[in-house]
Amino acid sequence: YDEFIALCFLQMQGRDPDGQRDITLGIMRSLMPPGGDKIFRKLFPTNKFSLELNAVICKIVFAWMVGPMTVESTTENDLGEMIASKVHIKKCRWLQESGCTGMCVNMCKTATQDFFVNDFGLPLTIKPNFEDKSCDFYFGLTPPPIEKDEAL
Repeated sequence: YDEFIALCFLQMQGRDPDGQRDITLGIMRSLMPPGGDKIFRKLFPTNKFSLELNAVICKIVFAWMVGPMTVESTTENDLGEMIASKVHIKKCRWLQESGCTGMCVNMCKTATQDFFVNDFGLPLTIKPNFEDKSCDFYFGLTPPPIEKDEAL
Protein backbone atom coordinates (compact mmCIF):
# COMPACT_ATOMS: atom_id res chain seq x y z
CA TYR A 1 0.00 0.00 0.00
CA ASP A 2 2.91 2.35 0.71
CA GLU A 3 4.09 1.80 -2.87
CA PHE A 4 0.58 2.61 -4.13
CA ILE A 5 0.61 5.93 -2.26
CA ALA A 6 4.13 6.68 -3.54
CA LEU A 7 2.98 5.98 -7.11
CA CYS A 8 0.05 8.38 -6.64
CA PHE A 9 2.44 11.11 -5.50
CA LEU A 10 4.61 10.46 -8.57
CA GLN A 11 1.54 10.80 -10.80
CA MET A 12 0.76 14.16 -9.21
CA GLN A 13 4.19 15.66 -9.93
CA GLY A 14 4.18 18.30 -12.64
CA ARG A 15 0.40 18.15 -13.08
CA ASP A 16 -2.18 20.75 -12.14
CA PRO A 17 -5.48 19.59 -10.55
CA ASP A 18 -7.03 18.96 -13.98
CA GLY A 19 -4.02 16.90 -15.03
CA GLN A 20 -4.16 14.88 -11.82
CA ARG A 21 -7.86 14.17 -12.39
CA ASP A 22 -7.19 13.27 -16.04
CA ILE A 23 -4.48 10.73 -15.17
CA THR A 24 -6.91 8.98 -12.81
CA LEU A 25 -9.72 9.12 -15.36
CA GLY A 26 -7.39 7.56 -17.92
CA ILE A 27 -6.65 4.67 -15.55
CA MET A 28 -10.35 4.13 -14.81
CA ARG A 29 -11.24 4.20 -18.49
CA SER A 30 -8.45 1.77 -19.35
CA LEU A 31 -10.02 -0.79 -17.02
CA MET A 32 -13.27 -0.78 -19.00
CA PRO A 33 -13.67 -3.05 -22.01
CA PRO A 34 -14.71 -1.36 -25.26
CA GLY A 35 -18.38 -0.40 -24.97
CA GLY A 36 -18.37 -1.07 -21.23
CA ASP A 37 -19.75 2.38 -20.50
CA LYS A 38 -22.77 1.75 -22.74
CA ILE A 39 -23.42 -1.62 -21.12
CA PHE A 40 -23.16 -0.06 -17.66
CA ARG A 41 -25.70 2.63 -18.61
CA LYS A 42 -28.17 -0.06 -19.76
CA LEU A 43 -27.65 -2.27 -16.71
CA PHE A 44 -27.66 0.56 -14.17
CA PRO A 45 -30.18 3.29 -14.97
CA THR A 46 -30.64 5.90 -12.24
CA ASN A 47 -33.18 4.12 -10.09
CA LYS A 48 -33.36 2.84 -6.51
CA PHE A 49 -32.14 -0.66 -7.37
CA SER A 50 -29.11 0.56 -9.34
CA LEU A 51 -28.08 3.12 -6.74
CA GLU A 52 -28.35 0.65 -3.87
CA LEU A 53 -26.50 -2.05 -5.82
CA ASN A 54 -23.66 0.33 -6.73
CA ALA A 55 -23.34 1.30 -3.06
CA VAL A 56 -22.96 -2.37 -2.08
CA ILE A 57 -20.49 -3.01 -4.91
CA CYS A 58 -18.43 0.02 -3.82
CA LYS A 59 -18.36 -1.26 -0.22
CA ILE A 60 -17.02 -4.64 -1.34
CA VAL A 61 -14.66 -3.71 -4.18
CA PHE A 62 -12.90 -0.64 -2.78
CA ALA A 63 -12.39 -1.63 0.87
CA TRP A 64 -8.75 -2.50 0.11
CA MET A 65 -8.13 1.09 -1.00
CA VAL A 66 -10.07 3.18 1.50
CA GLY A 67 -10.82 0.89 4.44
CA PRO A 68 -14.02 -0.48 5.98
CA MET A 69 -17.30 1.03 4.81
CA THR A 70 -20.97 0.86 5.67
CA VAL A 71 -23.97 1.38 3.43
CA GLU A 72 -26.54 3.75 4.91
CA SER A 73 -29.98 5.00 3.92
CA THR A 74 -30.39 8.64 2.94
CA THR A 75 -32.74 11.00 1.17
CA GLU A 76 -29.73 12.92 -0.17
CA ASN A 77 -30.20 11.85 -3.77
CA ASP A 78 -31.79 13.18 -6.95
CA LEU A 79 -34.78 10.85 -6.50
CA GLY A 80 -35.68 12.41 -3.14
CA GLU A 81 -36.43 8.96 -1.71
CA MET A 82 -35.06 7.16 1.33
CA ILE A 83 -32.67 4.65 -0.23
CA ALA A 84 -29.57 2.77 0.90
CA SER A 85 -27.24 4.59 -1.51
CA LYS A 86 -24.79 6.33 0.85
CA VAL A 87 -21.45 4.65 1.47
CA HIS A 88 -19.75 5.86 4.64
CA ILE A 89 -16.00 5.42 5.08
CA LYS A 90 -15.27 5.84 8.79
CA LYS A 91 -11.63 6.75 8.19
CA CYS A 92 -10.32 6.83 4.62
CA ARG A 93 -7.10 4.85 4.46
CA TRP A 94 -5.94 6.69 1.32
CA LEU A 95 -6.44 10.14 2.85
CA GLN A 96 -5.03 9.09 6.21
CA GLU A 97 -1.87 7.45 4.84
CA SER A 98 -1.17 10.03 2.13
CA GLY A 99 -2.04 13.00 4.34
CA CYS A 100 -2.77 14.86 1.11
CA THR A 101 -6.07 16.64 0.55
CA GLY A 102 -5.03 17.43 -3.04
CA MET A 103 -4.65 13.73 -3.81
CA CYS A 104 -8.05 13.08 -2.25
CA VAL A 105 -9.81 15.85 -4.17
CA ASN A 106 -8.05 15.58 -7.53
CA MET A 107 -7.30 11.88 -7.87
CA CYS A 108 -10.30 10.43 -6.07
CA LYS A 109 -13.24 12.78 -5.57
CA THR A 110 -13.42 14.75 -8.82
CA ALA A 111 -12.07 11.92 -11.01
CA THR A 112 -14.51 9.34 -9.64
CA GLN A 113 -17.45 11.74 -9.80
CA ASP A 114 -16.58 12.63 -13.40
CA PHE A 115 -16.23 8.95 -14.32
CA PHE A 116 -19.60 7.96 -12.88
CA VAL A 117 -21.48 11.01 -14.14
CA ASN A 118 -19.93 11.36 -17.62
CA ASP A 119 -18.93 7.79 -18.54
CA PHE A 120 -21.56 5.76 -16.68
CA GLY A 121 -24.38 8.32 -16.58
CA LEU A 122 -24.90 7.62 -12.87
CA PRO A 123 -24.85 10.62 -10.50
CA LEU A 124 -22.31 10.39 -7.68
CA THR A 125 -21.21 12.97 -5.14
CA ILE A 126 -18.25 12.32 -2.86
CA LYS A 127 -17.98 14.35 0.36
CA PRO A 128 -14.66 13.98 2.18
CA ASN A 129 -14.29 15.26 5.74
CA PHE A 130 -10.71 16.47 6.11
CA GLU A 131 -11.06 16.91 9.88
CA ASP A 132 -11.79 13.30 10.85
CA LYS A 133 -10.71 11.71 7.51
CA SER A 134 -14.12 10.14 6.94
CA CYS A 135 -15.83 10.26 3.58
CA ASP A 136 -19.30 9.72 2.16
CA PHE A 137 -20.23 8.56 -1.34
CA TYR A 138 -23.77 9.51 -2.37
CA PHE A 139 -24.84 7.36 -5.31
CA GLY A 140 -27.66 9.13 -7.12
CA LEU A 141 -26.74 12.67 -6.09
CA THR A 142 -25.53 14.98 -8.86
CA PRO A 143 -22.31 16.70 -7.79
CA PRO A 144 -22.24 20.50 -7.57
CA PRO A 145 -20.22 22.47 -10.10
CA ILE A 146 -16.54 22.51 -9.15
CA GLU A 147 -16.62 26.22 -8.27
CA LYS A 148 -19.40 25.55 -5.71
CA ASP A 149 -18.00 22.36 -4.21
CA GLU A 150 -17.22 22.76 -0.49
CA ALA A 151 -14.37 20.24 -0.60
CA LEU A 152 -12.49 22.39 -3.09
